[in-house]
Amino acid sequence: MPSAYRWLTYENQQALLGSKPSLELSVAALKELLDTPEVRAHLNDGYAQAELDIERWTSDWASTWEERNELHTKRELRNCRQIFDKVESKPLTDEQAEAVVCFDNRVQVVASAGSGKTSTMIAKAIYAMHREIVSPKSIVMLAYNKDAAAELQARAKASLERLGKPNIEIAAMTFHSLGLKIIGSATGSTPHVPAWARKESLALARLAEIVDDLKDKSPAFRTRWDIFRLVFGRRLPLSRNDKLFDTTNSDGEGKLVTLKGEEVASQEECIIANWLFYNGVEYQYEREYEHPTATAEHRQYFPDFFYPGLNLYHEHFALDAEGQPPEQFKKYLEGVAWKRQIHKQKGTHLIETLSHQVRSGEAFTHLAKELTDRGIKLDPNPDRPIPFNGLEPIKHADLLGLIRTFINHFKSNCYTEQDLKARVAEMDSGAFKYRFNMFVDLLIPVVKKWDKALAEENGIDFEDMINKAAGYLEAGHRSPYDLVMADEYQDASRARARLCKALVRQPNRFLFAVGDDWQSINRFAGADVSVMTGFKPWYGHGQVLRLEKTFRCPQAICDVSSRFVSKNPAQFKKSVNSVTAHRAGLPGYTG
Repeated sequence: MPSAYRWLTYENQQALLGSKPSLELSVAALKELLDTPEVRAHLNDGYAQAELDIERWTSDWASTWEERNELHTKRELRNCRQIFDKVESKPLTDEQAEAVVCFDNRVQVVASAGSGKTSTMIAKAIYAMHREIVSPKSIVMLAYNKDAAAELQARAKASLERLGKPNIEIAAMTFHSLGLKIIGSATGSTPHVPAWARKESLALARLAEIVDDLKDKSPAFRTRWDIFRLVFGRRLPLSRNDKLFDTTNSDGEGKLVTLKGEEVASQEECIIANWLFYNGVEYQYEREYEHPTATAEHRQYFPDFFYPGLNLYHEHFALDAEGQPPEQFKKYLEGVAWKRQIHKQKGTHLIETLSHQVRSGEAFTHLAKELTDRGIKLDPNPDRPIPFNGLEPIKHADLLGLIRTFINHFKSNCYTEQDLKARVAEMDSGAFKYRFNMFVDLLIPVVKKWDKALAEENGIDFEDMINKAAGYLEAGHRSPYDLVMADEYQDASRARARLCKALVRQPNRFLFAVGDDWQSINRFAGADVSVMTGFKPWYGHGQVLRLEKTFRCPQAICDVSSRFVSKNPAQFKKSVNSVTAHRAGLPGYTG
């Protein structure tokens, strides 16, 4: 049992539960036995104590421990008030001080903007030293970048000087710096990061070399690269109401333009047209049907595609795998039936592709077979001249940039090829899975070549600093820190969260993560806010506290911003309260 100055941690509680002997009798049988005359006579004056012991044994231990920690917190708020009042330039608020005292093994503080999370973190470190929970050398404060780490270091130094402890130092560093330190400690050799893995321009140049080498050695890779760049670079939205226009006309209306220069009606038709252009297939888009069809009920018919060399028509129908159109397409099936009947009556040849076939890729296999069986020879050519009014395909440099970004995300989230394939498989049935799988097939060979190039120089990249460090800790290398404090945790990637978890995997270690999920802005750099919103599942247990008093904004702004952000169900619900309680100063505010 910890001293009166310690929190009864989750690990303490699990140890107590683990040491609790099992009884051969049920509680009811034990009480019945206790009430027999023989046992009563034997216990004599000890009967009341035995009865109390059984009651304690069968009580709700978890509630008892919770009450014990609540009393401990109240006592510490009184006993350490002098520290809490002096550790920062302003006294800690009650909610800040309570977060400091809560010393469970895994604690996350969900902090509102301007609520003093940095003050709370520094106070936590100094409180831990004061109560001798950990030594100063076993504390580390982790920051997102060098500037933030330097600020933490300076703030901690100022607080220690304010408390008369100028000779004590608390470490503050970036995740990457710590990763490098751990790798050096585990291997006896600190790795280097090649210049081409540090500087973006050099990284893109190296990627260009890697891709060129893959294209030279693998015709299949070259084909995938070219067809993705020309045909499948566009994404398809799940909803047909979500139009992704390429440009606008003179009236400001959105337009979908093909490589050949036609304006088409849908993104799927655009992809089909670009596939035909890439493969050198002569086609005409929405050419008037060769027979008159206009009646009182129907206009003249313009099929989607016509192949003049084959005298063949091609309709692309917006139907899913069950043969159903989008809900908003009223009487669409009647139009499909009419078109099919027209071709049957007039004796004209029709082939079809369906919406779900485009998204699964089946449409292109089907289309290739239909055309080649009729004598068309496909001629894939990425260098076919684009007409002046045609849509420019994705540039090589832009696709390289996308690959570079995705390598960062791939590694910072600890993914494998199987993970990516599984995530694609789990997508909604209406997702453009064919495109996503094609991109994965481009990405994985590049990642392997990238890592091989690093290995050839005995080097690592920034993502490896974190992943390899976590790997060594998970394999048994001893963590150098007992108290790990992570700032701006809302911007942690899964790799950073993995490192935090590995740092405190051994018994009697403490993690204190502070962040504001409402300020998560670094997803583009690999951040995954789910490691914060899913804190307990990620670590298996933990305390989640809140700092909801802000010193930054008036209440009016807090109210408006809270209502806006709270519309996202993935965010934590917070009640942000300003020390400036009035609602003045926000033009137009009427709430």
